[in-house]
Amino acid sequence: MRSVQICLQRFETPYAEVDIVALTREGVLLLIEVKASSWPDGESLGLSRLQLERLKRARQWVESETGRAVEIYLARPSTRRSRFEFVPLF
Repeated sequence: MRSVQICLQRFETPYAEVDIVALTREGVLLLIEVKASSWPDGESLGLSRLQLERLKRARQWVESETGRAVEIYLARPSTRRSRFEFVPLF
């Protein structure tokens, strides 16, 4: 994960609540969904189709409101102790 500045936590959009909003040095906004538990098969993201659709709509809304590029990431526990890995969603 690149160097970022956390701007907001638990940010409400008309479509979804976003756990963390961060800003990169390049001016890209990151919407980060945090999942505190890992999934047994290692592949599941722990997000339903409905949740993914809401996040996509939230991304579009934030882009239209700010004029900035927006990326969405999932933060989930890493195999390394006390670490999270960041998975780009879209």
